Amino acid sequence: METLARLTPLTDSEVIESVTALREEQRVLDARRIRAAGELAHRSRETLGADGIAQRAGFSKPGGFLAEIWHITVGEAIRLCAVGLATRQGSALDGSPLPARFPFVARAVEELGIGLDSAAVIVRELDSAARARSVESRLVAEKTLVELCEGFTVREVQVLARQMRDRLDQDGAEPRDEHHRTCRALTIFTTPDGMMRLDWLMPPEVGGLVEAGIDAIVSNQLRQAREPVAMPDDRILPQLRSDAAQQVFHHAATCNSPHGVLPPRPRSSPLHWAKRARSSI
Repeated sequence: METLARLTPLTDSEVIESVTALREEQRVLDARRIRAAGELAHRSRETLGADGIAQRAGFSKPGGFLAEIWHITVGEAIRLCAVGLATRQGSALDGSPLPARFPFVARAVEELGIGLDSAAVIVRELDSAARARSVESRLVAEKTLVELCEGFTVREVQVLARQMRDRLDQDGAEPRDEHHRTCRALTIFTTPDGMMRLDWLMPPEVGGLVEAGIDAIVSNQLRQAREPVAMPDDRILPQLRSDAAQQVFHHAATCNSPHGVLPPRPRSSPLHWAKRARSSI
């Protein structure tokens, strides 16, 4: 309220100057948040399993944990974690420092040259083309985009980054998307001990939907487990995800059935099994 009172008597040009000056303050804050989010995401990486910070706090992903801590949207928290990891310096086995995966973005963030949104766009778009070209080509594209960021809006940076991504990927975006759709597959195996195993290859947009749905259920269960009256739950994260997927598929299979009963499984005739056996020889 005090800041608002100080702005009230200013002229229009003075208000514009004050608002413009806040951009630098926002970038200072963005740089600090990105560093903190990157460290949180690194200490919550999947290889740590239940020992990760986010899982110990009852969250399946660091983005959800960060969103609750800072009272921001999950989308913003995910962007912070992604940029934080991409610009975080690593360390070798002997303790010597390793460069960040996106060194030019990291330097620009530290020098207040770009903010969170522009950095997130560059990381996302160039990451999607990382498999198409060499690391050297990606670094050249990153450096070019960072240099062009000054004076451009986030929307303009997004357009430039997508154009750069498509140049890196010589086949272009359409063949890549078609390749994703063509390669989609779901294979079901029966293991020797009677367990069933699913090998599910899906396009990024489908995978994101499935992952978000499962993680939403898991995150809710982990938060409930932290309640004082909650029953002890010793399931590990892969088991929680398996149970969440089971809930999703059970609901999908029974939502149109009376009393939530699974529809009868069609019986296969002996002739069907004979044909199947011959085709597998």
